[in-house]
Amino acid sequence: MANIPTIVVNDQSESEPIYPNREVGKPVLIIGDAGFTGDNTKIYTFNNYNQARQDHTTTEGIGPEPEDWIDNPLLQAVKDVFSEGGIRSFTDEGGIDTVYAINIGPAATVTDYEEAIETSETIKGETVELYPGLSDAAIITAILPHLNSLEKTGNDRIAVFTAPPETTKADLLLISSSEEGGAEIRNSKAAFHTNPAMQAALAAKIARTPYYLDPALGKYRSKNNSDLQYWNKEDLDDLVGAGLIADWIGPDGIEPCMAVSTGYAELNGERRVDGLLHHKLNVNHQTAELIKIVKRFVKKNNTLTARENAEQGCISHLENEKLNERLEDYVFSLEAPDAYTLKIIADFRPIGATYYINITRTIKTPTGTVEEA
Repeated sequence: MANIPTIVVNDQSESEPIYPNREVGKPVLIIGDAGFTGDNTKIYTFNNYNQARQDHTTTEGIGPEPEDWIDNPLLQAVKDVFSEGGIRSFTDEGGIDTVYAINIGPAATVTDYEEAIETSETIKGETVELYPGLSDAAIITAILPHLNSLEKTGNDRIAVFTAPPETTKADLLLISSSEEGGAEIRNSKAAFHTNPAMQAALAAKIARTPYYLDPALGKYRSKNNSDLQYWNKEDLDDLVGAGLIADWIGPDGIEPCMAVSTGYAELNGERRVDGLLHHKLNVNHQTAELIKIVKRFVKKNNTLTARENAEQGCISHLENEKLNERLEDYVFSLEAPDAYTLKIIADFRPIGATYYINITRTIKTPTGTVEEA
């Protein structure tokens, strides 16, 4: 008798995430406390939550799971990221297959964070950083310069922070207030969620969303309406205006009201043009791609032909992005100030933007180092 093809159905009470190849998702780097002695120089790499929850005394995990998550916030963050980042249906746009973690241990200092950040610089490419429960302004302001320096090398990151539980709206609004010194936290690379219980899910939502779409579009995969921290419309307007992210009930469920960075907050009546996260993420992606293309030619840039080939490669990429409706428009040029330098000058208009965002990157031989103007 011939073998007849059959379909096996495995019914489960809960949908189990499938961790796909990272076609559109970005990896997430989590720096926090795993409840045991930290090592600021060690990066754990996980491709699923099961790897992470293994006992740290016998494996390369950061577990076991504690009775109370307050005893291992780093592991809880990894779980939340994989839960939100996993693909559960054919309609899901993409997912996360890599989470990096650095355990800085309990009672971490500014120095601990700085050392962990320095360690993380070995992670290349576009990455979302997550700092579970971190709300200390002194530490946050020490982290942001690191993001600025990474941007110059084409390794763009967005960092996600939060506020302590039960923080009032009045205190939240002080985070980016210039009167309270919040100008240092006003940065297009910093996202700040008002609810610490939603921080990791937000980071995963940003990471799993294609760069040309808004992370605020659509509901969280891992959260439901009971997880909502309620704000009325006036509150939401004030929080968004201050560059903070809060949630509301959208057409399909709980979702971010607007995905803004702290750079969206007004300063002297003006806002940064890259204050919306999906505009910043699109520009980050386009910049990284142009740097990759130019670096392929940078060791040959002592010839006119090499510069022309690099320029044409960049233009071809940007035209393809427009054709596929991932970029509205651009202005681009590639200059060669001398035989050892190529300079990218570009203005990008991301999807949905009414303005252009300018970037300038200078790439030098023989190392291919990148500098920001």
